Amino acid sequence: MELTQRRAKLATMYYIRRFIDATLEKVILKLYEAWGTLSEADQRRIREKEGQLAEGIRNAATAFERGMKIDAFLREIEAIDGVLEVAFDELLEGKTSEVFRNAGGPQQSVADRLVRMLDENPMTYAATQAIPKGFDFDEIEMAVEEESSLSGMSVAQSEAETTVPLFTKVDFPAKIESTSAEEHPLVVQLVLDRPESSRVDAGLTFRFQDPQIPEMVEVAVTAPGFHERTGVWTRTIAVYSYTDSQPAIFLLKLADTEQKPQPITVDFYHKGRNVGSFTFQTEITGRLFTLPPGGPPTEDGERVTLGTASPVRALGGIRLPTGSPTPPVDVELRITRAGKKLLFTLHSARAAVGYHWRSVGSIELDGLDDPMKFFEHNVTILNQLAERPIQGLSAADAQDYQDELANMGYELYTQLFPPELRQEYWKLLALRDRIRQEEKREMSLLITSDEPWVPWEMVKPYEDDDRDSDFLAGAFQLSRWLAGRGPMEELRISAVQVVAPNLDLDFVKDEQTFFGSLSGRGIQVGAPIVTHREVLNVARNGGVQLLHVATHGNFNRQQVNESPIQLEDKDLFPRDFNKMTAKGLLRDRPLVFFNTCHAGRLGFDLTGPGGWAQRMVDECGVTAFIGSHWAIHDRLAALFSRTFYTELLDGKTLGAAFHAARLTIREKQPANPTWLAYTLYGDPNSRIEWM
Repeated sequence: MELTQRRAKLATMYYIRRFIDATLEKVILKLYEAWGTLSEADQRRIREKEGQLAEGIRNAATAFERGMKIDAFLREIEAIDGVLEVAFDELLEGKTSEVFRNAGGPQQSVADRLVRMLDENPMTYAATQAIPKGFDFDEIEMAVEEESSLSGMSVAQSEAETTVPLFTKVDFPAKIESTSAEEHPLVVQLVLDRPESSRVDAGLTFRFQDPQIPEMVEVAVTAPGFHERTGVWTRTIAVYSYTDSQPAIFLLKLADTEQKPQPITVDFYHKGRNVGSFTFQTEITGRLFTLPPGGPPTEDGERVTLGTASPVRALGGIRLPTGSPTPPVDVELRITRAGKKLLFTLHSARAAVGYHWRSVGSIELDGLDDPMKFFEHNVTILNQLAERPIQGLSAADAQDYQDELANMGYELYTQLFPPELRQEYWKLLALRDRIRQEEKREMSLLITSDEPWVPWEMVKPYEDDDRDSDFLAGAFQLSRWLAGRGPMEELRISAVQVVAPNLDLDFVKDEQTFFGSLSGRGIQVGAPIVTHREVLNVARNGGVQLLHVATHGNFNRQQVNESPIQLEDKDLFPRDFNKMTAKGLLRDRPLVFFNTCHAGRLGFDLTGPGGWAQRMVDECGVTAFIGSHWAIHDRLAALFSRTFYTELLDGKTLGAAFHAARLTIREKQPANPTWLAYTLYGDPNSRIEWM
């Protein structure tokens, strides 16, 4: 049989997972026996892939992961001519034409032996080993029949994409004694049926391109009040289309014995991207007693360690992307809130970056019963600066205004960045410079947070040894996201709606003119709408993938969901939008741009973060939301939006287009803080396709 025929035959078959370790050993030993007959090029390729496999097996946390690594390795070496000439029979013997659901893989002791084999010199290892016996073909046939009866589908059927609703099941004690020295298991699992025992209502829709192949999801936990037995706060689980996922189990022991609620945050990552988060809390109490059947509590009492902790922030509709999603961000700064404390973690899916859930400190917001007070004075100053003319400024005044902005940014840096994060920041700058030089692009930085009020864009790092940095908004392609539902990775725009009441904003007409020009590109652009009813009709009925609002806005710090957007007949409020009134937005997941003052600001309502950004991201599930933290200048606002959309039309990513627009208005007038006011909630690597 010729090589092309051998390769084609293997390509139509699947490795039998329960025998995959034996298949690997037979293939490697066969190759080692014939090592001298292989070309130097084939030897190099085999050794390179063996090294990668050995490293993958060492780092794998479960037998399933080890099986996945071996399966991928065997498929890769099928492409090497020398392998097909020498070990075709061994490869073929380990395969079947049936699709198996069995997710097998070698246990740790077997894996250790395989790694030693992969690390050995091929010329000396084969001479000391016996080739494993052939497989028991009766056992294989029985396995094929067993697995086929379980699956109930053919290979052709398995190629169809399958959409599966899953639910988050969380088990952890509702209450823990402050004196408890026990380890309490936190169990997180994605299950097919809505669990009765879990009160964390975080559903997700998972689309499998191949329902027979599971997807790997990383579960990351932040629990500042606890120790974890292994010190490792992440687990990788396999998510299936046909059964419940593997459980992620963390063994937590109480570290903070103060009698108060302790928050625990769980983040899901798929292919390097944050696809969802939720936070719950457990009560730390005095001694607990339960009544055993038939009598009063025992002398020692019975500790309550079972139950489900109360959810604090948990969203439905988490969505895991299919296929090959957009690349994950270069670095994510995850900020979790525990009372008055902010905890910081750096994470990157790029192995070369070196951040894998690296804790970089925490800060205590001591004495701030209302954290909004922390920044309210600065907002007043920024509003005044934004309202000043952008033309005719003297050089001295322009420099004074820029110095004032820099001082505010530096104060935020010293008060909000813990020492560990300050130390790592300069490494991030070095990484940015390397990406600029080697990859000819800007570095993306995503801030995913539970806090709603800090203008991270305005942080300006500086150290006493004269290490100086631009504002975060200038140094990186910076975007934000609210922990909860993960951001979307792509959007196709075919219909646009502009909200532009006839008020006293002269440059809104420029924006209307720009959107009118999109019709020539085949984009459907509705006539500008101006009334409260018209906006709610769009939110309810949908049919648009871009909603642009250009008008006045304001911020109500006492009641953030009473922060109005001005229309011609009456004001529009965040409370006007919810899952019932905004069904169209929830279905279409549009890009929403509020080119108004204060639309990006958030505060705390009675139950959590509130404001326009929260409503659009959480309630309406938009792909991305753009707003501002403070007043923005009319002329600069029009220039910003025009530049942003032009860059998107030219094929730039969401983050690249947003950053280019920011720098454009900064160049126009760096003394005006409008360029810093804008905030983007979304994945900076999202792709926008215009249809």
